[in-house]
Amino acid sequence: MIPSPPRRLLRRLGYLADQQGIASRYLAEARHWEEHLRRSRDFVTRCLEKNDATVVTVLGSGWWLDLPPIEDLSRRCSAVHLVDIAHPPQIVHRASRFPNVRLVEADLTGLASRVYQIVREGKEVRERLLTLEPAPFRPPFETGFVVSLNLLSQLDDLLLGYVRRKTGLTAAELLPLRRRIQESHLRSLPARGTCIITDTVAEYREKDTVRHREATVVVPLPEGTLRGSWTWTFDTRRAYASWPVTLLHVEARCL
Repeated sequence: MIPSPPRRLLRRLGYLADQQGIASRYLAEARHWEEHLRRSRDFVTRCLEKNDATVVTVLGSGWWLDLPPIEDLSRRCSAVHLVDIAHPPQIVHRASRFPNVRLVEADLTGLASRVYQIVREGKEVRERLLTLEPAPFRPPFETGFVVSLNLLSQLDDLLLGYVRRKTGLTAAELLPLRRRIQESHLRSLPARGTCIITDTVAEYREKDTVRHREATVVVPLPEGTLRGSWTWTFDTRRAYASWPVTLLHVEARCL
């Protein structure tokens, strides 16, 4: 497990601004987000019940918006590990009320510090980036049932978005690294006792017309024994993209 970089570095990479942006977008889009959040919470609960989980680790816990109520998790589980690259102060305060809820800060790609250093040095950036190997998540505690919660598409998007802004490298040039980051994350999850929820396709609409579609996950998902899918009305205010409406197609798997 790679610990999170210092907050000053997370700030420069854009992680903290993105975290605050999620909260702001939720406040603006709550009516459109609620179905997605409810479906995410319900799917996680079904997976926990199906697996009779007593220890749970959530990767990408964020603001707890898509997480089943923490009171329920704390009550049903002997240990709840909530993992993210940084936890908002409000979440740290709420978690302190539950003695069996543990907040863990970790870089789930293992690449943030190295990518920042390579971009900062500015030498053979593309060549050095494309030789990077992500570090799989191997924590020093019993994970129990693992939930990858609306996370997979975000692992490369934030980090490689920083690279594109700073270097001018294109998404096509960075595709091999993007694919390795997503593959590494999926390999790090238990073959049994895992829940994966992620958007896989972004769709940009103008009125009733689809103007553009792009994959947000570029690797195949495992089949799973329990499946779900739905559409998330992600943005209706042009805050995310230049199109009037952004929809995300979401897939859920229970292994």
